[in-house]
Amino acid sequence: MDALVTGKPGEFSDAARAAIYQVGDHRCIGCGRTDLNTHHRRRRGMGGTSDRGIGHPTNGVPLCGSGTLGCHSYTHSHPADGLLLGWNLPDDGDPLAAPFYDVRFGWRRWMLDDGFPLVEFVSAPQHAPADRLEAMRRFHRARPILG
Repeated sequence: MDALVTGKPGEFSDAARAAIYQVGDHRCIGCGRTDLNTHHRRRRGMGGTSDRGIGHPTNGVPLCGSGTLGCHSYTHSHPADGLLLGWNLPDDGDPLAAPFYDVRFGWRRWMLDDGFPLVEFVSAPQHAPADRLEAMRRFHRARPILG
């Protein structure tokens, strides 16, 4: 983890950002846009954090916009949908165990291969499938997919 997590605790290093952007093929996993930002799945908190794992790439997903614009904003404004889509995690959530939705590739999950973060394709999560489907519909109505 040390090579990917450097600098201020809770912030993504350049190497972590590169790994996160690669997950989405340098596109937003919500809509396909290219104006990317890294979103922390487990929140840093208003006062920051001393938890270095918050800055690990497995705790991130590439979303467009910022905390106030784009898909990044949507997940902050609609935290329950963000949780259902795997873009948000509870404070005690395990980023390696929680799959996330990618509009172009479907459900995926972070994994580590000799400490290097990669993603694998997974089946849609089985708990609350109707809720997840409805969250996906609400999201797509609010944030159309870039064609």
